[in-house]
Amino acid sequence: MKNLLLVIALCLISDSCMPMGRKLLNMMVVNQGEVLFETTFDVADTSDESEMWDAAGQCPFSVVNEADSLTLPGAAQSVVELEGDVAILITWTGEVQAQALLGGATVERCSASCSGWHLTPETVRRAKEAAGL
Repeated sequence: MKNLLLVIALCLISDSCMPMGRKLLNMMVVNQGEVLFETTFDVADTSDESEMWDAAGQCPFSVVNEADSLTLPGAAQSVVELEGDVAILITWTGEVQAQALLGGATVERCSASCSGWHLTPETVRRAKEAAGL
């Protein structure tokens, strides 16, 4: 019985006995000091930093915050070019998982069936490069 309890305890501590799960990540995009949007998206809990950036280029799970400047009637375009300093921060449970500071960036509005914004493939590529990936 003691050995069984030890095996169960080790299994609970070790990821090898657990089924693959998901992490809910938070992404904040800040342009020239203004938070433009903050979203939540998910990745496999085994995802590395590169895979997190790739997921940031997909439509998010949910929108946490969106600046008025992105939602004004005149800003209905689906792709927005951001100028100046753009900081992108991806966190999980409050801890930084990935971050990049870019000179300009492009974000894209999701389709009608998915609300919110995400990074374009070019911005994801540049963010990975800035992160040393």
